[in-house]
Amino acid sequence: MKQGLFPLPAPIGYLDRGKGKPKEIDPVTGPLVRYAFERYATGTIGLKDLRGEMDRCGLRSRMTGRTLSLCGISTMLRNPFYTGTIYIKRTNETFAGVHAPLIPKKLFDRVQAVLDGKYILRTQKHEYPFRRLIRCEGCGYHLIGE
Repeated sequence: MKQGLFPLPAPIGYLDRGKGKPKEIDPVTGPLVRYAFERYATGTIGLKDLRGEMDRCGLRSRMTGRTLSLCGISTMLRNPFYTGTIYIKRTNETFAGVHAPLIPKKLFDRVQAVLDGKYILRTQKHEYPFRRLIRCEGCGYHLIGE
């Protein structure tokens, strides 16, 4: 671990190259994982929709070949391995990895903010020309454009 080598199987998006060798980015699933991070960072898509979109793109479980579960998508989005660091949950230790990062740290932090509910999507407010100009006689409220 201190040498930056990950002794466990590589996560989705990376390939195992044997003992004592760093993990390499998978040319097929690596770009799909990067796209999943970029898509979720926008805050306009939920985990269920991301799961369906990734299934249509071809990102599937390595073991079974099936669609990734919601837990699998969430685990993937929470894994700091994709930024080039190795985190061991049992001992709560973080090591610098020698493998190539798949996404930048800034994008990873943005995804974590979206997952934690700290990122609020700003909705676009349309300014219609005759907005609030006409009033309803029955209720007294302004009529708005849709």
